[in-house]
Amino acid sequence: MKRGILVGIDKTVKIKVVDGYISSSIQKFLAVNRNDIVILFRDYNSVSSRAVSCAIYKLLDKDYSIIKTNIGDVHEQPFPVIYDKTSSNRTSPYSAIYFLKDKSDNKMIVRLKLSTDPYEHSFIEIYLPSGKLDLGRKFFNYLEKSLLSFTDLRLKGNGEFLESFQKLTDNDIILPEEIKRAVTANVTGFVERYKAYSESKKTSGFSLLRRGVILFGAPGTGKSLTVRWLMSTLNCNFIIVTGEQLRRSTDASNVFTLARMIKPVVVVLEDMDLYGLSRESVSFSSTILNELLNQLDGQADMSGIVTIATANKTEVLDKALAKRPGRFDVIINYKNPSLNERINLLKLNLSKTEMDKPINISYIADITDGFSPAQIVEVIKRSYIIAGEREGNTIRQDDLVSSVAQLKEQPKVLGFKKIDGQTE
Repeated sequence: MKRGILVGIDKTVKIKVVDGYISSSIQKFLAVNRNDIVILFRDYNSVSSRAVSCAIYKLLDKDYSIIKTNIGDVHEQPFPVIYDKTSSNRTSPYSAIYFLKDKSDNKMIVRLKLSTDPYEHSFIEIYLPSGKLDLGRKFFNYLEKSLLSFTDLRLKGNGEFLESFQKLTDNDIILPEEIKRAVTANVTGFVERYKAYSESKKTSGFSLLRRGVILFGAPGTGKSLTVRWLMSTLNCNFIIVTGEQLRRSTDASNVFTLARMIKPVVVVLEDMDLYGLSRESVSFSSTILNELLNQLDGQADMSGIVTIATANKTEVLDKALAKRPGRFDVIINYKNPSLNERINLLKLNLSKTEMDKPINISYIADITDGFSPAQIVEVIKRSYIIAGEREGNTIRQDDLVSSVAQLKEQPKVLGFKKIDGQTE
């Protein structure tokens, strides 16, 4: 066991001597004495590991040549990433060592551990001659630039990549114009403003570089559809967080730590009424809410981050979330569609179907008063089923009328009856 110098690369450089194993192969490759080898390091939490691995992959492919690895043939496995070029969620080995050259033939060695364990940090270590610290600093500087160059990451709250989502265009979404304008101004507008600020580094007057928006309304009114529309049309990174991924206070801090690495980014907190309950509620959980409040309006830099929360009800949310500008500044109410909106929804969805005869869309829109957008779509789905039951291949007017009548009925409970009259 030999001593090496471990250099932490952060806002300041801290140097301390630690026990670190330096193999003969490392020494031979760098062609210097063990005592002249410096180790620079940086660690990352597990939520960040996929974004970091993606950035390193991009960096090595562009600026460095891999001479050899300790895990096999370089051509067969040039990089053991959690993320690869096909966007799969392939898991990396626990650690690997890469022997590199930059474009000026300077040698360096990178050791990686990219963990998916939520209790364990990932890390990067760079081995290089003590007289060439700038090479290591340059590597980390390139890595930061690589992370900030991403504009199309679609991540879950635990750092995994979204495998797929429904792509929507402007023509695929039917919403009241006032909601479209509010979302465009408070989400798209802020992302574009941050990009302009980042490029110019100049501010004029009161610069708004962060925003919080709550989308609330009954289920099926278009909140998730709006998020998918933004993900399809807005050129920035997204992190989609569900209650399943916010079980501990550290989960909330990890999400926003990742967000600050890949901004501009939109963080979507889905169903916030499940974990952002008022402190007066019997279901109140202090740890997650307190950390969420701290992240949204604490000491950490939130510029370039737009936070969108979805909720069915705002009255159950803690006042520090729903009534405190600076955390969530705008609340957008999603209601059931108007007559004209129902007509447009029916036209949009029926245009994707085959119809037996011209449909009286105005009549169907009239009898679906009070229906949500999700229920409008269900009307057409049920019409397909009804058409199939009569062995038809196309939807008729009476199929739509029947499906509307079914949705207006009380839901039927299906199953076998027990002796006491209950179902199972």
